[in-house]
This record gives sequence, C-alpha cells and structure tokens, in this order.
Amino acid sequence: MTFLRVVSVIALSLLLSNCAYLHSFDANLPEKIDQWVEEEKYQKALNTLEHVKPDNDNYALLMRKKEQILHLADKLEQETIASANRLVARNEWHKASQLYEETLKKIPEHEKLRQSHAGFLDKRQAYLEDLELRLLIKKGAWLGNSSDLYRQIKNTVPGNYQTVSGIRDYERDRQQALQALIECAQTASAADKLDLTRTCLTLAQRIDSRVQDDPRLASARKKISRAKEASLRQYKQQTTDLLANLRKGYSLDNLQRSHDHLKNSNDFSTLDSEALDLLDDLDKHLKTGIEQRMESARRLYSAGKIEHALKIWESLQTIAPDNQKLEAYIERAHRVLKKLRQLQEKGSVIPYPQQQN
Repeated sequence: MTFLRVVSVIALSLLLSNCAYLHSFDANLPEKIDQWVEEEKYQKALNTLEHVKPDNDNYALLMRKKEQILHLADKLEQETIASANRLVARNEWHKASQLYEETLKKIPEHEKLRQSHAGFLDKRQAYLEDLELRLLIKKGAWLGNSSDLYRQIKNTVPGNYQTVSGIRDYERDRQQALQALIECAQTASAADKLDLTRTCLTLAQRIDSRVQDDPRLASARKKISRAKEASLRQYKQQTTDLLANLRKGYSLDNLQRSHDHLKNSNDFSTLDSEALDLLDDLDKHLKTGIEQRMESARRLYSAGKIEHALKIWESLQTIAPDNQKLEAYIERAHRVLKKLRQLQEKGSVIPYPQQQN
C-alpha cells in the first residue's frame, strides 16, 4: 500500500509538472497568471513560470509577475505562521490546522511553512499526550478512591444484576488504568521524569497494592529511592549550612532562610534521626534569634526610636506570625506613633515613651 502511495505521488507530481510545462506556452499566459494570483494559486503560477523561456514574447512581463508572486507567497507564509502561532496560544488547534492546510494547498513547496507545520503537528501531539496523561491521573485517582465503595455495594446486594454489571465495568476500567499507569511509570522513569514516575506509581499502588512487588517497576522504584536519598542528603547539608550561618549572627536574612527551610521539611514524608536532630537545633537557634532581635528593638523603643523598633518588629512577622508578644509590641508601637502624630499636629509637648517590659 505504501509503495502504491509513493507511485501515486510521483505520478501526480509528473502530471502537474507536465501541465505547468504546457501552460507555459499559452499565448494568454499573463492573463492566466493574473487569474491564478487572484485565486491565490501561487504555486501553480510559479511552477508554470519556471518553464517560461527567455525567447517568450512576454518574458520580461512574466518575470516581473514572478517576483510579485514570490513576494505574495512569502507574505502569505509569514502571516500563516504568525496566525497559527496565535491560534495555538489560545488552544485553537483545529483552526490552526485548517489554516496550515489551506495555505499548504496554495504554496506547498515553501520550506519554512512546511517546517512550521511539522513543528505544529509535533506540538499538537505533545499537547494531546499531556491531556491524556492528565485524564489518566484523574481517572487513576478516582478508581483508587472508589474501590471501597464498590466493595460495599457488592457486599450489600451481591446478586443484583445492576450491581454485578457495574462492578464488572469498574474492574475493566481498573485493569486498563492500572496497565496504563504502569506504562506511564516505566516511560517517565526512562526519561528521568521522577515526579511523574512517582505520581503514576502511587496511583497504580492505590488501585492495586500488589504493584509494589511488580518486577516491571523495579527500575523505577530504585530511581525514586536514589533520588529521595540524594534529596535528603542535600537537605541535611543545607540545614548544616544554615546552622553555621546562624551561629555567626542572627541577621534577618539568616532567620528568614532558616524559617523557610524548616517549612520545607514537610516535603519529606520521612526524615532520619540525623535530619530531625539538625532541624531541632535549627529551630532552637531560630527562636533564639527572633527573641534577640525583638529585644534589641525593645531597647530602641525605650530609647525613643519607635519607628526604628517598629520596622524591626514588622520584619519579623513573616518569620514568627504566631508570636503574640511580637504582635503586642507592634500594636503598641502603632498606638504610640499615632498619638505622637496627633500631639505634633496640636503643637503639644511630645512625651518620652515608657519603658517596655
């Protein structure tokens, strides 16, 4: 069948070439060229003009028309590519496909257009595969969450026709999704897409716990395990580095980075004892640093540098959002500053702030 298609294409090309050759001898060729241009049959016109000989009475005129057609074809190519890209950006894939097909009929031999169309087809295929993958993940999650419900339905009315039919459909979907998720995990692992590998493995295991012993997924499980170990080693090293920086000084930057690092510990499902000890030490230093900065601001406040103190306290809010003492300091500073501004507007004597405990 493929051979016949190739032969057909070659035969058609020869036929079109012969037609173009015959058209090149037409006495009214300039008029025909104008008609083809009006119909945007640029390739037909160009193919015919390729066969025009210098001894043709209208040779100079036809060559000028050829230049004009080439310009129009190039412009059409550029506009098509730009419009198709805009359509793709709006996920209007079908319209973009139709646009390419219409233009390729007019200028099928323009290389940039053909390359752009090939790139479009690759991008569309990738988009479809992504949609199918997202659908598979949603379906896998639903199947995993529904297994207990189907089991309860079966136990409640085991002989009911609708129940048996529904469970049969569920089992079919379950097996199909399970196989697809296993293939997803294998493919993603081979491409080192470990997040996707982990997602597909997790969903497959929720559908069927026996998957964790499936030899087909041994390589994927090893990759995930190695990546997890490497990530934990890196996290512990980062914790060690942050501790070293905190011991040198409780700067706001060091405190903020330590706070963020502690929050990231939630990303690990399990932490070994070494990591837990390091994080506990980091947490203690963080709290000490916050207290020290709060105290230094309190002394500034007592010395009358209220705005300076308030700036320090407010900078600690993202690091210690639940610190009630900090919130009390900030609230008091705002009240005092408001009172001072009111007194300044009245021209009254500004009292010195009271010592904070």
